[in-house]
Amino acid sequence: IWHVSFKPHQESPERISAILALIAKGATVGSLSAEELLVSTEFDPVGKQHLSRCHSEEYISVITELGEQVANTPVAFTPYYQGFKGMPTAKQKKPEFSDTFFSPGTMAAALRAAGGLVHAVERVLKGHSRSAFVCVRPPGHHAGVDGATAGAPSSGFSIVNNAMIGALHALEGNSGRLAKRVAVVDFDVHHGNGTEEIARAWHAKHRKAGYNGGADDSDLFFASIHLADDGAKTSIEFYPGTGVADDRSE
Repeated sequence: IWHVSFKPHQESPERISAILALIAKGATVGSLSAEELLVSTEFDPVGKQHLSRCHSEEYISVITELGEQVANTPVAFTPYYQGFKGMPTAKQKKPEFSDTFFSPGTMAAALRAAGGLVHAVERVLKGHSRSAFVCVRPPGHHAGVDGATAGAPSSGFSIVNNAMIGALHALEGNSGRLAKRVAVVDFDVHHGNGTEEIARAWHAKHRKAGYNGGADDSDLFFASIHLADDGAKTSIEFYPGTGVADDRSE
């Protein structure tokens, strides 16, 4: 609840409470039995080892330091990071238009959100649960290797990439590999540009290393189902402006 913005925002703590209320209602009216539903908060935040599988050392350092320094007033994260990367002030996104914020509770929330993904992956792949739905915030699919991807106007509410932290934990778990192959299917109105960038970086890294350690080119699959064309037969402008046909890779 301490991950907040400095203006009314759709990515708010109420988003989680609303979802949990609907889940509780489903259990109450009998659409879900007690044997079918387990709600768990017993999981830890991720550590640097998990973050490093997806994000650069520089980006991890920036968000870690900001998490230690941010005061009670939330920071407009997009222009903050653009300034860190050396973008001239005139080209930075204006704070009042920033859609990604960083408050005193943001880093803790982001690490714990990713921890929820790791917990869910382990529950399913170790046979404790048949499936899992992870209800966490902040979201992650616009966070790439260095946060906002090249050319994107922001990181779209995202701090770390929860889905890819979970996916790469399945492929490179701390105590050994949990899954032979992983498919990340992103269905959202926006292109999962950060998730795609991390998936491509994983493939590039392992191709360069010759897929040592048993990894294979087909072990990680990513697909994004999203709106790319604004429907007006104009240039692609829909956020984040990526994910058109020429982004396909065989």
